[in-house]
Amino acid sequence: MGLVVGIGGVSRAGKSTLSKRLKNMRSKERIIILDMNDFIFPENEMARMKDEADWETPESVDYRNLTGRIQSISYMGQLSEIR
Repeated sequence: MGLVVGIGGVSRAGKSTLSKRLKNMRSKERIIILDMNDFIFPENEMARMKDEADWETPESVDYRNLTGRIQSISYMGQLSEIR
């Protein structure tokens, strides 16, 4: 049985650092880190704030792609490192 843990926060809040430390602490377990930057819409499709791409809003995340990746890991046994 697997567990999916989401770590949220604004840019440069330490999410990647925390996830890498957790992975190191649980080094005997298979842990896959999904970088949310890999699931952001292209800049020309992102939500806008004052005519600029808004990296901080949830509307800029491609949730279909993200959930598809999580499902492929969970249901198809894709256990290779994703980063």
